[in-house]
Amino acid sequence: MKDRVRETRERTEKRLRARDLDKLPPGTHEDGGGLRFIVEQRRDADGRVMPGSRRWAQRFTLNGKRLARGLGPYPLVTLDAAREESLEIRRAARKGQDVAGRRRQANAAVTFHEAAEAYWATRKPSVTNAKHIAQWSASMENYVYPRIGDRPVSAVTRAEVVEVLKPIWTRIRPTARRVLSQMDASFKWAISHEHRERANPCTGVAQELGGQRPAVVHHPALPYPEVAAFIAELRACQSWLMSRLAFEWLVLTAARSGEVRGAMKCEINEEKALWVIPRERMKSRQEHVVPLAPRCLEIVRQAQEFNPQNELLFPSHRSGEPLSVMTFNFILRTLALADRATAHGFRSSFRDWATEVDKCREVVAEAALAHAVRGKVEAAYRRTKYLEERVGLMERWAAYCRA
Repeated sequence: MKDRVRETRERTEKRLRARDLDKLPPGTHEDGGGLRFIVEQRRDADGRVMPGSRRWAQRFTLNGKRLARGLGPYPLVTLDAAREESLEIRRAARKGQDVAGRRRQANAAVTFHEAAEAYWATRKPSVTNAKHIAQWSASMENYVYPRIGDRPVSAVTRAEVVEVLKPIWTRIRPTARRVLSQMDASFKWAISHEHRERANPCTGVAQELGGQRPAVVHHPALPYPEVAAFIAELRACQSWLMSRLAFEWLVLTAARSGEVRGAMKCEINEEKALWVIPRERMKSRQEHVVPLAPRCLEIVRQAQEFNPQNELLFPSHRSGEPLSVMTFNFILRTLALADRATAHGFRSSFRDWATEVDKCREVVAEAALAHAVRGKVEAAYRRTKYLEERVGLMERWAAYCRA
């Protein structure tokens, strides 16, 4: 009866409101019954004190001793959830039990490595890009696990996250961004599964390390006057036939590597001499139609004769699988061109030729590359894909490449 009266009194003393939690200033804000809402402070670029992360804590008495336990970060833990947890802790304490303490001990046993791998086990089945799957493991094994893998996920600090990223933040920025994203997702998983009470230590790390834009680095591109000689060397080299055909197809269609490696026979309309790439395989998420020059149709027939059973146009040695992402790089190394060209760079070779030699209209060349139209208004009015003009353009490009 006394417990019920006490809980009723505590409920009437509560003074925090859910709609106010995002506005509270730095400091400790009481909610009654020992439940506290703590707003950390941080400083902006001008040194002014600003609200930082927000979390819940519970103070209670156990066997005559005053204790405090964290209940997790806000907004992941809502006001109602924090109050329920507070009530459970106090009821257990009156029976001489420390439920929050037992939970903390269990959570402390989970390392960051275990938490990250548990998160990835749930995320991996929905990832369809083999490159992204390989990058996850490589990034964590190379940069993260050696530093904080054995640390309890509940104890990793923001300073430790910064130390993980410092060596690579400006040197290999795309990798650093990916590593930060992967750590961030892992900590969010740990918090949501109650393996961590403190706020996500990845918050604000990018700003601390510096948000300046890196210099734009373009893909090395072979000058267009050298493309014909490259095609001749490509045909004569000893690489796997499907790899050579796919690379020549990439050059003649000015397509991206992934679009070529994933090309399906059902996407080819030989009668109309068109390659229709579905939107789900395009970077722009828009269907792209590529006119096929006579040499491209020869490549189609040659690929089909060599491997009539496979649905892929250019399958790898391993039946049923696309060519490796490194296939074209390997050929460039074989031809001693790896330092001068990339597969993606041939799109630039085509673009320069289209402007300087063919003198085609810019909008036609951009449509051939499936570049998105800049500006919503312009995109709304420019619905044509310039297909008729691109038929002639791609035939002239193919002829130039065989000169």
